[in-house]
Amino acid sequence: MTENKCVVVVGEGDSEQTCEREAKHQYNSKVQKEDGEIVEQVLHVCDRHTEIFEEFMNDQGSYQ
Repeated sequence: MTENKCVVVVGEGDSEQTCEREAKHQYNSKVQKEDGEIVEQVLHVCDRHTEIFEEFMNDQGSYQ
């Protein structure tokens, strides 16, 4: 079994990094790539960031 890591970005500026804790929750989301293409992707989130991520998803109009 592959362990998924949390994709939430924490910190700002030079200290910005990905959380990478064990992710137990997954969300279907539409993500815009650098070339402008929009693709569906499964994003993984840890227990600590679930509430924050759900608020972000609701604000963006994405779906779970």
